Amino acid sequence: MLELIDCANITQDQLVHVLHKLIPDGLEALILYHAGRCFGPKAVWAIVNSTSDTLPPIKTPTLSAIAISGAYLLSDEDARVLIEGTCQSLRSVEFRACPLLGQKFCGSLAHSYDTTTNPSSAPLLELVLEGLKLSHNDLTLLASTDALRNLRNIALLHIDQLDNGCVELILMAAGKSLEGINLSHNSLLTDDILPCVRRCNTLGNLRSLQLVGLKGLTSCGLEAFFTCDIEDLPQPPALRMLNLSQCAENSVTDQVIELALFTSSATLTSSGTISSECNYDECGHDCLPKRSGMGLAHLNISGAGKAVSDKSMENLVKYCPNSLRILDVSYCPNITNKGLGYLVTEVGDQLEKLSIWGMAQLSDEFHDGHRRTRDSRLEVIGSWMKKSTVLN
Repeated sequence: MLELIDCANITQDQLVHVLHKLIPDGLEALILYHAGRCFGPKAVWAIVNSTSDTLPPIKTPTLSAIAISGAYLLSDEDARVLIEGTCQSLRSVEFRACPLLGQKFCGSLAHSYDTTTNPSSAPLLELVLEGLKLSHNDLTLLASTDALRNLRNIALLHIDQLDNGCVELILMAAGKSLEGINLSHNSLLTDDILPCVRRCNTLGNLRSLQLVGLKGLTSCGLEAFFTCDIEDLPQPPALRMLNLSQCAENSVTDQVIELALFTSSATLTSSGTISSECNYDECGHDCLPKRSGMGLAHLNISGAGKAVSDKSMENLVKYCPNSLRILDVSYCPNITNKGLGYLVTEVGDQLEKLSIWGMAQLSDEFHDGHRRTRDSRLEVIGSWMKKSTVLN
């Protein structure tokens, strides 16, 4: 694997020289952050071409993962050549902030991984596209074949033209194997994407959902998304990771969180329905089995606003006492010392990170009062606001 976290001072010729040395040995992953000028046509040629005039022959590409960000020299045609030349081994594709990518790149993904026309290609398991200037037609190209049907994880972020219709087509094309969906920071998306997410989860594989900064989501849409036994829809996903940070104020409520926590830990019958022994309105889910490892492990509701209170902290203890590992409740003004202290004291020691930025209402009653005050295994981020620290 070759991973460079900052390629700003690397020339394309220098990268090509390194690639000629690594590829014959079976380079499997290429990760270049801030690629700048170093990743362009020469680098693509070094990866996909099998011979060189001045260096030893290069074997057939063995790349299984490629992640490139900030490559301003990478043209749409270069990206097409790269995908078509490596699709027999490439399973994970990630491009961020590469401004020249467009129709040829999307078309190459659609056709190179279409098993009906290219049966020798590897299955595309992961696709991450962020900050690309893709048109509506470019995006729909991705869903024009069965290229996405093996996807396990998909992330489409900061794409100006990504709308509800594109998301529906792409998720339908992705089939039933998705384990992670990230649609963060797309201004055109609304509640209409939520039923699409449920429909692509008929096998119940979805474990991670990130909808950061989607101002078009509402509390009603999110409540419906996490409500069980809706006609013509699969059950809500049993998530392990949920990120609803920076969504519209008051779109994330105590009710939304309770429904999400319930579905993350509920037991389904063989027919795919919630156990008949549990009635949401009457029993409050006290009948749910307390099974270690079930429920959310990572919840981020940073900036959720005034609609989240101590009730959500109580429900986290109720539904996720043995699973919760990472929690971000930054900028939630109605969560108090009492509620957060109860959470930290009552959940298991697997809780390892708690973020509380902007929680000016918290005092030493929380910082010095919970059970794990001196437990170095718990990282509390944002506790620099502790009053005693300021006074001293």
